[in-house]
Amino acid sequence: MTHSLALISDALHVIFHLPVIVVAIVVAYLLRKNYNQHKLESWGTGIIATMILGTSVWIIVAACYRFSNAYIVQTATMLVVAIIGLIGNFVQLKILKDKDNHSTTHSLINWHFLFDLISSVVLIMAAVIIQFFHGSPIIDPIASIIIAICMALLPIQSLWNLIFKKEITHHH
Repeated sequence: MTHSLALISDALHVIFHLPVIVVAIVVAYLLRKNYNQHKLESWGTGIIATMILGTSVWIIVAACYRFSNAYIVQTATMLVVAIIGLIGNFVQLKILKDKDNHSTTHSLINWHFLFDLISSVVLIMAAVIIQFFHGSPIIDPIASIIIAICMALLPIQSLWNLIFKKEITHHH
């Protein structure tokens, strides 16, 4: 519709909210059945992080392809969708911001919504710049790569912490 890889990148990121919720529900259910908490958290983190990192790699590869095979991006639709996303992400962040809750999970959720907000801002900036430079084909892949990197930061950190915690556990 818009031919914007950046918009597709943001949409793919949002689509991953569902599997994350499903994995979290399965982990919570299995924890109630007294399964090993560390193994379940490792399993959940590994699955989610792998899915998101795989998507990030796909976005970067597609963006590199777009550098040499440009598409004309429909900036009006891209801008409207990005503004709606920005408003939705801002509302999510405000609703879920709880100054009394300092849990790791709550902190990760807040960071996640902050990255969602940043992605929306990147989309808006890309749409405006593309419009200003009369369809400059390089802006959309650049915005896509920025979104892919933002998308990958939290899973990389989660995997790093998971691996690092396992190493600590093995040394004791």
